[in-house]
Amino acid sequence: MNAAPALIATAREQRLARARLAYREHYGYGYWSTHPEMEIHDKDIPFVIAGLRKNGGHKEWLVAQSLVAPR
Repeated sequence: MNAAPALIATAREQRLARARLAYREHYGYGYWSTHPEMEIHDKDIPFVIAGLRKNGGHKEWLVAQSLVAPR
């Protein structure tokens, strides 16, 4: 049953990739106070979510919701 850990790792990598893309796409209005080439790690995903929610519109809110970890 090695499939479950592999699926979890893949989901984590996909979530991280979406967070990095969101940071780059929305840098100009959501994260202007940080370095434009900041490297996003797992621990930074809540920061990305908060920036999207605070400074974005409906589209950005939906992106933020897609980054919330499943419980």
